[in-house]
Amino acid sequence: VIPHAELQRVPFQALRSDAGYLIERFAVWYAPSASLLDLCHQRQRKASGRLLAIGNPDLGTQDSKLAYASEEVEAIAALFDTRALTGKEATLQALRERWQGVDMIHLACHAEWDEQQPEFSALVLAADGDDPGRLEVHELFALDVDLPLSHVTLSACQTSLTSGSDLTGLATGFLYAGSASVVASLWPVNDLSTSELMCEFYRGLMDSDRACALQAAQLKLLKSVEHAHPYFWAAFNVIGSPLAITSERPLAISAFNLLHRWTYRSGTGVLCHPASRDDMLYTTWYAHSEDKVT
Repeated sequence: VIPHAELQRVPFQALRSDAGYLIERFAVWYAPSASLLDLCHQRQRKASGRLLAIGNPDLGTQDSKLAYASEEVEAIAALFDTRALTGKEATLQALRERWQGVDMIHLACHAEWDEQQPEFSALVLAADGDDPGRLEVHELFALDVDLPLSHVTLSACQTSLTSGSDLTGLATGFLYAGSASVVASLWPVNDLSTSELMCEFYRGLMDSDRACALQAAQLKLLKSVEHAHPYFWAAFNVIGSPLAITSERPLAISAFNLLHRWTYRSGTGVLCHPASRDDMLYTTWYAHSEDKVT
């Protein structure tokens, strides 16, 4: 499915007919655009099983704790014989130090979606000294090198959203940054059901392609008594390449990738949103003025 504008908010896997939910008949996967889908296919690389799992960051308040996120990342990390980072260890600096040395990243944390300025949407990790722990979308667009990632899971709220026809969002940020695929959510998710869904997804990911692995995990919750309602299982989408993490394609160079590296931030504003029309290249400049963006 390549949805446009408000259709980006529709969980197609939860559409229902007399034959049942669509997810009961098809493995559903998404792409923000045909061009970006082409780029994701080009980036399809064989994963060697190196996973970075970060979850339940310590944000300093009791209300910010995610009750099941620590169990989620620890269970997933165990599948790949690694150690999860939680609490005060779940920092943005830890993510930056490790994201070029792994194939997959799993982030179970809070997310903040900015409808008006999606490039300032962020994943929220633990603070570390002067670093507040916010990974904003524009930072992913502005990376100097591609991240060598096969897959990223954003186990947080509203991480697959973009604004209108604009493709800027947390999920697309990781696709632009180098990942071949992202699993992300459409709405604020339930902590317990998300933990169960993610553990099932990664167990299936070892033997299946991404779309079928998520389908199987969603069907398991659908057939349960507690989590049968679409609210619990339909929020998450596979975005980008649906292929198995064990498959690979020859790496190709894409001018589309170069075009979307044109993101720049300074003390006076942000340059982003490259687009072409009538053989002309346009960008958008967001100027800072008295702590406001215009």
